[in-house]
Amino acid sequence: MRKNGEHFQADIRTIPFMHRGERHVLTVARDITERREREQALRTSEEQYRAVFNATTDGLVLRDFFKRTGQPLNQPWLVAMVLGLVKRFPLAYLIKLGIATIRPDRTRGWGRARDAINEYAEEVEAQNRKALGLGAKGAK
Repeated sequence: MRKNGEHFQADIRTIPFMHRGERHVLTVARDITERREREQALRTSEEQYRAVFNATTDGLVLRDFFKRTGQPLNQPWLVAMVLGLVKRFPLAYLIKLGIATIRPDRTRGWGRARDAINEYAEEVEAQNRKALGLGAKGAK
């Protein structure tokens, strides 16, 4: 407890020793409140990073979608979203995210989801071609 009566978290160490033939114990208490607050802030930040990192696959799917449909990546809403993320995350996490996008994906079992997305994209493309009066893809 502090002099003002406020409670705080402490790291307490005791050291037994002999002095002039008598046993004594030296007790040292350190205030660790700030350290605990920093640790909690780090845990919260790591949770946020983990959520974005887990969504990286979604970003790759979006990028692939834009590439396949011939749409530019610099669309205003996408740029605003990415800038919003960049402003809110520490540099170290952004670097890890960048590295994660160039490393091979470590997830497994996404084959069915990928196939479903590709099938859906092909269906939409066929509908769009039909609506525009274009022939089937690959037809002359």
